[in-house]
Amino acid sequence: MEIWTLDHPQHGRLELRQGFDAEFLADDPGWPQPEEGDVVDGTGASAPVRAGERAPLDAPLRDRVRARVKNPPLRLQVRIKGEVTGRYPRTGVGEVRLKNPKTEKDGFSTVESNPASNLRRLRVQANALSDILSVQFREGSSVVEFDPPPGSRGARRQAAMESSSVKRILYPLMGGLGKAGGAILVLVLFPLLAKLLPDWQVDLPEFHLPRIRLPVPTMPQIHLPVPRLPEWEIDVPSLPGWLRTVLEHDEVWKPVLLGLVLGVVAVRNHRRSERQKAAWAAERAVAGEARVGQASSTSRS
Repeated sequence: MEIWTLDHPQHGRLELRQGFDAEFLADDPGWPQPEEGDVVDGTGASAPVRAGERAPLDAPLRDRVRARVKNPPLRLQVRIKGEVTGRYPRTGVGEVRLKNPKTEKDGFSTVESNPASNLRRLRVQANALSDILSVQFREGSSVVEFDPPPGSRGARRQAAMESSSVKRILYPLMGGLGKAGGAILVLVLFPLLAKLLPDWQVDLPEFHLPRIRLPVPTMPQIHLPVPRLPEWEIDVPSLPGWLRTVLEHDEVWKPVLLGLVLGVVAVRNHRRSERQKAAWAAERAVAGEARVGQASSTSRS
């Protein structure tokens, strides 16, 4: 089981757990329940829970895909101060709100009751194989990143991104390129196939639809004076053919542009997160020194 953690000074220890059914049932009996279509024996007991096994970090993509298909789904569980506050049947939830039981019937939470609780949420980023890459705690404008579990794919990705700012921008940009990969493949592959395939000419019979002429009223035309601007001739160099093709197909450059924007936002959020964590650490250090000083003064008295 992977456990992403964040020690928040107000809300306590926040955990996002990802694992298979057998791992959750060991700590949280009764969840997950058998889904529709699961086999149940004659006594009404649930079918045996299938245990999953993650592919190693150095496993090739083929083995990772095979493990993803073979394994049961990876589920998510949210805990606040050790208490389960949310259960999700799949990893691809995107965003998890920290719900308030006093105002929302469908949620559980130990977070205090106030209107701002609806603004507290977790942003979960995962890849197509359900590997969690990052988890962010968002409260209003505050963004703080969770600590990934050691030895996880998310920890390796975070270490690589922290090694240089270029990688922190490059990783989301590569995600944008991946989204545009299908469109790029079509633009490159289709012209090649058109050259390889024979040029068949098929004579199809012509078919003309009947024309229906309806009377159309003639509207009066009003001519208004329009100022004539001087004509400027500016020699603009022509764009290369490949660039014109890319600009004409926004499904190619929009994901790339989005990936670049996400990369810049990721750098900003990471810096904000590091500043926030440093401020929390300083507050804890000051509070610890105050407790030590209070204890020493009490012992002397």
